[in-house]
Amino acid sequence: MDTSLWDAQPLRSGPKFIWTTIFTSLLGKGGIRRFGQSAIADWHQAQKAKPEEIYKRLRAAREQLDKTIAAIRQVEGYANFLIAPEFGDIVAALKDSVLVYLAVTKAGGLALFVNENSEMTRVWLPELTEETLQRTLVSMEPPGSGYLRAYNDWLTHPKEYTYHQQWFNSLAATTQLLWKQVMAPLIQALPKQAAVTLIPVGRLGLLPFHAAWTEDNNTPTGKRYALDALTISYAPNARSLIEARKVAHRVTVDHLLAIDEPKPVTALPLPSSEYEVQTVVANFAQHQIFKHEAATRQAILDTLAHCTVLHDYRLNQKLVKLNANHTILNA
Repeated sequence: MDTSLWDAQPLRSGPKFIWTTIFTSLLGKGGIRRFGQSAIADWHQAQKAKPEEIYKRLRAAREQLDKTIAAIRQVEGYANFLIAPEFGDIVAALKDSVLVYLAVTKAGGLALFVNENSEMTRVWLPELTEETLQRTLVSMEPPGSGYLRAYNDWLTHPKEYTYHQQWFNSLAATTQLLWKQVMAPLIQALPKQAAVTLIPVGRLGLLPFHAAWTEDNNTPTGKRYALDALTISYAPNARSLIEARKVAHRVTVDHLLAIDEPKPVTALPLPSSEYEVQTVVANFAQHQIFKHEAATRQAILDTLAHCTVLHDYRLNQKLVKLNANHTILNA
């Protein structure tokens, strides 16, 4: 982790500085899209590295992470950033929803429910192991290969139909597997149409549990999805959920910044982008739209601080640098 962002200026400007820094980092470095690439590359490199080399790299990464966390805790209101919550924090996060913690081990997975009565229930997930998770994410085996691998290949070759189809095959296979390994046991253990907040631990956070499905001839699509059985939301942890609710209560959602199919790009066109943006814009009296060539990196950053809602189809995709001072989102 690069801590130079935090060293560059004092951390006295509060949460806005933190989020502006994070957003700038996403824009400047290609965002979450690179996570799949780096995860696969790190995995391959780790297979060749000696144990002492791996330990040294992990130790250095841990030290950088600790330094960054310490810097964030200096900001007013962030003194408890990433401090382990107490059970009282978990109870405080229970609001019309069951918290479901998901974890994976070598021996199998575990779902831990916490309900509004502060009662805890465990559900074992024997088919969800570290080995099966690794295979699901980066396997080279068909259909479609691993979830992250197939996604990265598609993003790297967006105009090649083979990779496009491979990604869709992998997505279908992964979400079907998630039904069997995780969501079917959860649905069976929860009340019908229950509202749940999933808190996946570690790499489980990369997976779309809400899209898990099983075959069902009684539905129009021939599939029954987890979202048909449960109302699902996500949170990184209970404390973040509490803070997010505070922000939602405090912020007036009245000013929209919308990004409509940035150009020029190397990816395929987004034929529904304009319709989607106009549909969203219809709900906001105050709005700004950056379309095509107008959607530059600097224009977005300059406007972001004045808006309370950001809408973009693929904010996490890489950026195409036109020159040193002009970067646009690659849809």
